[in-house]
Amino acid sequence: MRYDDYGTAQIEADGEQALYFAVGYAQAADRLFQMDLQRRVMAGRLSEVVGERALDSDEFHVRMDFAGGAEANLELLDGTPTGAALEAYCEGVNACREQEALPLEFGLLDYEPDPWTPADTMLMEQQISWGLTGSFWTLRRELLARKLGEETVEELYPFRMDHDAPIIRDGSGPATATRSRRTAPVSGNTVEPSGSSPTQTCSTGLETSSRRPASGRTVGWSRGVRPRAASPSSPTTPTSR
Repeated sequence: MRYDDYGTAQIEADGEQALYFAVGYAQAADRLFQMDLQRRVMAGRLSEVVGERALDSDEFHVRMDFAGGAEANLELLDGTPTGAALEAYCEGVNACREQEALPLEFGLLDYEPDPWTPADTMLMEQQISWGLTGSFWTLRRELLARKLGEETVEELYPFRMDHDAPIIRDGSGPATATRSRRTAPVSGNTVEPSGSSPTQTCSTGLETSSRRPASGRTVGWSRGVRPRAASPSSPTTPTSR
């Protein structure tokens, strides 16, 4: 493993076990505090290091039992090549934790991170899944349907995409876009769908050299805490080094 002039790890290995070990080492070298913070958030243990201000977040994550889901998923990997790769990755993380200086945030909060375990990695899988698809929208819709009736709710909150037809339809020309509940109003020169990550945007022609609108979306990994009793959301998307 070596680092190039941009600080990006370049890894070569003779086998998968060595490769995953090196990846774990490299990720811990760059993001050990972030990794520990994220597992604490998902396990409901953040208040142990930051105090009572995180109790609402901890209560929510404990009640959701993300840790239990991670353990259940981990059992499915027992005896599989993926499980072996996961073990090697964790060994790499812990080798870095033991051999390298800890990030300064641990000193500021006056604690040391516990060893990284396979269950912690599966907890990160839970975080990504919740960040991308988790919401209470279906429960809210059912409650509204019971109070207002299914027809009324379907009219107010229809299940459809942001368009009723594909952009290109058998070469017959562009389809007409329709507005749904996922589309937010235009603000300035960008449009951001409600509930999307900050990296999912559409720019008007004012922002492009061709003067044509351009859209883009990247899938990110949330790293912050915004506890909501009814609807938690993913706040920010980290950029890769």
